[in-house]
Amino acid sequence: MPSARFMGRYEFEILRAGSAVESSEADRAAVLDAESMILPVAEPGSGPFRGREMRWTRTPGDEGQRMILVLVSGADD
Repeated sequence: MPSARFMGRYEFEILRAGSAVESSEADRAAVLDAESMILPVAEPGSGPFRGREMRWTRTPGDEGQRMILVLVSGADD
């Protein structure tokens, strides 16, 4: 196993990229309705998905939706 530790906070900061946008209820609804996700990992150099590049299942429509995706994708942490 490449790594038994998941660096969730580090990945959150990578994905957030310094954004402080506050998402709206409409952003949340749009992301959930589209069943959007970030796969499989933001940091390809560690963890169980080493060497795999991050991708969006559906590109977020705006910064608010991107931030919802970042939060939803890290919900397992």
